[in-house]
Formats: sequence, structure tokens, C-alpha cells
Amino acid sequence: MNDPKNPFPPTPVVVPDDFRRLKTVWTDALNVSRTYVQAYLQAGGARTRTDLRSGGSGICVAVSGEFGAGKSHLLRILTGDVAHLPPPTSGAFVPHVFSTVSSPVRFLSVYRQQLIGELDVQRFPKVVEFHLAAATAQVLTGLNAPEDLISAVREGTVAAAEVASHYRLSEHDISRAMREELRRVTYSDDVATHLALLDLTEKPHAVWEWLSGKFPDQTLVERGIDEPIDDDIKAFNAFATLTFLYGRAGEPFVLLIDEVEKLLQDPVNSASWRTENLQALEKLVNVFIDTGGLVVFCALPESLRRFSAGFHQRLRVLSLDPFNADQAKALIEQYLPADSPVVFPNDVVKTIVELSNGNPRLILELCDGSWKSTFRPGARTEVEAATVRAAIRAKFEMSRTSLVLGEVRQVLETGGWVHLPEDDDAFRVPAAADGAAVTVIVTDSLLGNEDTRRILRRIDAVLARKGGQEVILVVNGYLHPADRRQVAGRISRQPLTFDHHGFRERLREQMIEARRRLDDAGREGVLDSIRDEVLRVSVQQSYTHSMLERLAGNVGRAQAAPGGEAAERSRAMDRLPERVRRRFDRALSALRTLSGVESLYDGVFATSPLPALNTQPGLSRDLFQTVGIAIVFQRLVETFMEAVIRWYDQVGPRERGDLTPPQIHELEVICERYEINADYFPLFRLVDGSGGGESSALTDQVVASAQQRELVEALDGLGVKVESDLLDQVRSPLR
Repeated sequence: MNDPKNPFPPTPVVVPDDFRRLKTVWTDALNVSRTYVQAYLQAGGARTRTDLRSGGSGICVAVSGEFGAGKSHLLRILTGDVAHLPPPTSGAFVPHVFSTVSSPVRFLSVYRQQLIGELDVQRFPKVVEFHLAAATAQVLTGLNAPEDLISAVREGTVAAAEVASHYRLSEHDISRAMREELRRVTYSDDVATHLALLDLTEKPHAVWEWLSGKFPDQTLVERGIDEPIDDDIKAFNAFATLTFLYGRAGEPFVLLIDEVEKLLQDPVNSASWRTENLQALEKLVNVFIDTGGLVVFCALPESLRRFSAGFHQRLRVLSLDPFNADQAKALIEQYLPADSPVVFPNDVVKTIVELSNGNPRLILELCDGSWKSTFRPGARTEVEAATVRAAIRAKFEMSRTSLVLGEVRQVLETGGWVHLPEDDDAFRVPAAADGAAVTVIVTDSLLGNEDTRRILRRIDAVLARKGGQEVILVVNGYLHPADRRQVAGRISRQPLTFDHHGFRERLREQMIEARRRLDDAGREGVLDSIRDEVLRVSVQQSYTHSMLERLAGNVGRAQAAPGGEAAERSRAMDRLPERVRRRFDRALSALRTLSGVESLYDGVFATSPLPALNTQPGLSRDLFQTVGIAIVFQRLVETFMEAVIRWYDQVGPRERGDLTPPQIHELEVICERYEINADYFPLFRLVDGSGGGESSALTDQVVASAQQRELVEALDGLGVKVESDLLDQVRSPLR
């Protein structure tokens, strides 16, 4: 027997455009979602243009499930269903399909790079003509015109322009009727309100260019539109307006969104959502529903709870349940060849389901690990339960226990908490003379049964000690959801799973909370609390002093660029238009100011008046992170500026009033590449970590808040703003 290839993917992910080859277990949720979509498409195909003008015929389906539950898999299948639509029979229902299944980051990027590109610029005037006909029919109704004429105009069998000319209808009345119809979706949004004020029939191609994200031409500027669509909210509003225009014209939109959370994240703090984006998405979905469209989006259960109660009333929520043993068996059999040398017995499949909590992705990952450990050339071997347990440990226990203990120790040292080692796998942080303490325990994976009983006995022994006791549990590996609930109930806080992203911050937060609980319980006297806090700050500053010395040297070298290079950069900036130069000056200044490096030691070496006894500035690990991020972000902005300067120099003064399409495209690429890099940058750490520590002074807080706002305003959308300013400048060189 030849050695067969392992049939299980090591990292099960759905590849875009590969939905025909997906290995699928047909669950109830999947069948119901396909029923929703197919019913929508069938009903749409039978509708007339008159039907399409009636609101409320669209639907929105929210697919809810944990990571690895199969949300993306389901969305790919629905994408395949919609992509293979039969040609419309009535000619009235022509849906436009948009799919953002590639994990979007910002809606502005999705709108400019995907959504608007799927629409045909040649089709837009036809859509405008439909609304012109509807407005003309409304004017005719007010004039008591014959019903057959009104119907013919509304249905498009008679040209609206010819009727308006023949009956000498007022262009002002027709435009007013169009604006009134558009205001049904515009509300107070700038983009849509501007659109409602335009006569779309006058220059639809100019309107289309503006909707595509380009800078408005002179005609639109004269109508009050002097800014491009350059942020998420404007993009949401523009797409909502297009959804309305096309939907009412019988061409509703179908939108499929994977990982909807990424469209709603704050550009400064990715862990939180922007309220404006959330409200804009809810409004967009409402427009889809009111214009006969279809939206399917995927979200985590906790994310779905963030939407408003009114929005939930219009949703059809499909929850992806964990696989049972039969469904897991069916999934595994789709991967195994008929003569597989590795066999998964039913009892082992049951173990896999129990350990994975029925998560399809984890099921396949455990099968992959079990296959690698079980396969023997030339033999037919059965997987054992112990092999599955070893596979899950191998997957999740990526770090040595000693490394995890080192991370815990560093958090305690940088936080200034005096600690004592305990049993080689824990640290005890004394909190009072009566024995009160916080104990941090590190353990390997908890896979139920004996593992769980062992750790619970350990926790109970700590909690039974004299004085108040708090326990923090760090799991280096996999933590089963049922075990998590048991442990959380025992220690009154969630156990931490170790990873390299945010672990230190989470542990620090739990340490602060645990100490506060002991203090609030009255287990320490006021003087003891003050003494311990002074000791903690002293230890923290002592630990970080050497770090500061190294960092200060590195920062000095990074910022002390050769004088000739700095001078050359300054001279190059002077060649840029004033508005562009001001934007770069503002961004670089905000980065330098918020990091606080330049003023870090102000007054430390003053001799008159005599300095305070403590001449060391407030230091913390967050300050070091802020300085490092600020320097790297500063380099990104400087590199972007240098590329813009090269482009501006190459264009030449004689050509600036007449740019060629390749020149415009080159500038768009430069600015877009900056935005892509800035989107992924952890800007939120600059805001959260600025200031070097907490301050109780109101003036300090106000100054810090102003600096943070300045940073966000200077950096958010810098690429789009620079592009707009440059195009505006070179098209009007005398400005």
C-alpha cells in the first residue's frame, strides 16, 4: 500500500470562489438559509415594476455562530446559489449581487474597491430615467391626466421626456418630485441630501464619478458638492442611496457580508465599534428591505447583541448549532478515502465532539493531528481517544510552561506587585499581614474529567487559606467551554487562556481587579494600603528604569537623523501645495506631541529652582509601546510624504492643469497603499497609551483628550485627503 496523503486540512478555512468543492454537512440552519434565499429569488422573478415600487419586500438574514462554526462556509454556498441565477423572465427583476467575503477592514475601502465597481456606469443613466419617469407620472397625476397615460409613463412604454415636452410640463415640478422621492431615503445625510438637490438627468456621468469616490467636477462644485466620498459614513450613505435608486428601478441589490464586525470597528480602537457605523449599517439594511433587496451577514453571537432592538425585529436570525456525533461522523467520512488506512471508530468520534464542543473547524483540526499520529505505512490503524487528547494538547499548548510563567512574572514585576513563587506553577502576591493574597496559577489544557477535578481541588485549597483569597487561573492550552464555566463559578472571574496577543494586558486588569476586591472587603488598613502602594510604585519604577535608559538611547538615534537628510526633507516639503504640506505637518506634529518623547525629561536637570526630590518622569510599559508605535507610524507618514513629493515633482508645473489618466492613477495607487497600511496599524494604542500614565488633574485630562482628538483627526483618512487636495490643486494651479 502506498503512503496516502493526509486527507484533512491542517487549517480548515474556506477559500473564496471554491464553494463548488466544499465538503458540506447539510444542517437545518444551512437548509433554512437556502430556503430563504431561493424563496426570495423566486418571488422577485415574478414581480412587476409596480410591485417593486411597494416597500418592505426585502429580507435580511443574520447568520450567528462562534469562530469555526461554519459561517463563512454557509455564506460561500449562498454565494454560489445567487451567482447561478437563471436569466430573468419578466425583465423587471434584475438583482445586482455584491459579496464582501474577503474579510473587509473599512466600509470605505469595500465601497470604492468592490461595491461600486460591480455596477455598470452605462446602466446608471437608465436607472435615472426610471426615476424621471416616476416623477413625471407624479406630476401628471397632479394635473388629472388620463390614467392610461400615467401608467404608460410610469411603466416606461412611453418616453417621459417626450410626454413632458408635449404637455409642456414644468421641469421645476419634475425635479421637485424627484427630490421628494429621494428624500424618502436621504433623511439628513450629507451625501444623499446633495444627491437629492441635483438634477440627475443633467449630468449623470459626473454624478457617477463622484459616487465612485472621485473628486467632484466643476459642475457639482457649483451645486455645493465640494468634497469626495472619503469616509465610512459617506460611503454607507452613498451606497444606501444607490440601493434605493436601483431597487425602485427594479434592480434590487443582494449583499453578502462575512465578518460584519470588521465593517463596524473603530479605526482608532479595533476592540470597539463606531456607533455611527453601526447606525449607518442598520439604516442601509432597512433600505435594502424597503426596496426589495436581500442582505445576508455573518456575526458572532455577542456581536449580534449590539444591534438595536428595532433592528432585531426586521432580522431573520439563524444560529449555527454545534455538530452532534452523527454530523461529525458525516463530515469526517467526506474527507476519508474508501480504503483509508486510518479509521475513526464511533467512540473516538464522540470524544472528538466532546473535546471540540462540536465546532466543525476544531473537529477537522483534531482529525488532522490524530491522523498524523496514527498513520502507519502498510497498516490499517484505529485512532484512540488518547491520541485525540494528545492532538488537542499539541495544537493549543504552543508555548512551554516556563515561558508562560515568565510572562506572568514580568507582568507582576512591571506592575510593582511583590510576589513569591509557589509549587513551581504559581505566584502568590501578598496583600495584607493577615494572610490575604492573590494567587496566580498556571496550568496546562483542561480537557474535562480528571483535569478539571485536579484544578478545582487546587483552587479550593487556596481559597480555604486564612484571610481573604483571590485566584487567577492562566490556562496554557485548550479550555473546554464547560470547564470554563465551572472554573469561573469557583473563582468568580473568567480564567485566562495564554496567547501572545493582549495576554499581559488582560492579566494586569485581573490583578488590579483582584487587589481592589480585597481592599473593598476591608481586609487592609488605610496606612497599610498606602504603604503597599508606595512600595509597588517604587518597585515598578526600579524595574523600568533600565528599560528607559535603553529606549531613550534608541529613540535618540532614531530621531537624530543626519542634518543634511532632515534639511533636504524640509526643502522637499516646501515644494508641495500649502494645503498638502499643512496636512503632513499636522500629522507628524501630532505623532511627536502625543508620544511625549521630546518633553519627557523637561525640568529633570533644572538647577534653579531646585527640582523636586523625585526627578524621574512617570514611566510605564504602555509609554514604551506608545513611543515605539509613534516612531514606526511617523516613518510610514514620512515615506508616504516622500512618495507624494516624487509624484508632484514628476508631474511638472506645465502639466498640472492637464493631468493624464496614468498620472491620476499613480497618485490614487500611492494614497490607497498608505490607507491600506494605516488601516492595519494599531493606532488605538497611541490614544489609549498616551500621556505616560493616569492624571487626576482636570487640566491634564483636558490637554490629553485634545491631543488624542488632534491625532485622530490628523491621521484618519490622510491618504484620501491628500489625494483630494492634490487633484484639486493641480486642476486649479492658481488656488
